[in-house]
Amino acid sequence: MENETFPIPPEAIEPKVIEPQPELRAIALSKVQAPAIAMLVLWIISILYAVGGAIAQMVGVTFGTMQQMPEDMPNFVIQMQALTKNPAVIASSTFLSVGMGVVAIIGAIKMMKLQSYGLAMTAAVLTVIPCFGACCCFIGIPIGIWAMVVLNKDYVKNQFA
Repeated sequence: MENETFPIPPEAIEPKVIEPQPELRAIALSKVQAPAIAMLVLWIISILYAVGGAIAQMVGVTFGTMQQMPEDMPNFVIQMQALTKNPAVIASSTFLSVGMGVVAIIGAIKMMKLQSYGLAMTAAVLTVIPCFGACCCFIGIPIGIWAMVVLNKDYVKNQFA
C-alpha cells in the first residue's frame, strides 16, 4: 500500500469562534448581584466589628461577660480570660479577620463584575465558614451557599472573564 493522505476538513484546523451572547451575560449579572452585595455588606460589617472589638479590648472596655464569672471557675477559663486580654492575641486575631474580610470583599466586587471566578468562589467559601469573620457567624452560611449555588450555574460560570 502506498502512503495515502487523508484530507483534513477545514473545521478541524480552524478554531471555533464562540459568539458572545449579551443576553446570557445580562442574566448572569442579574443573578450574581444580590449574593455579591449581601457578601459585601456582611464582610464590611465584620471588619468594622473586628476593628471596633479590638480597640475596645485594648482600652479595657469589656461587655460584662468575663467580669461576672464566679470565683470557683475552672483554671482553663481563667487562662482563656487572660489569653483574650493579651495584646498579641488581640492584634493577630484582628489582623486575620480583617485580612479574610479584605479578600472576601475583593472577591464579592469581582463577582459583581463577573471577573475572576476563583476569587469570587473563594469569597463565597470564606463566607460559608462560620465565625471566620468577626460577627454574623450564622448569617454568612446561607449567603455563602447562595453565592456558591449561583456561581456553579454553567451560564454564570461561562460569563466570567
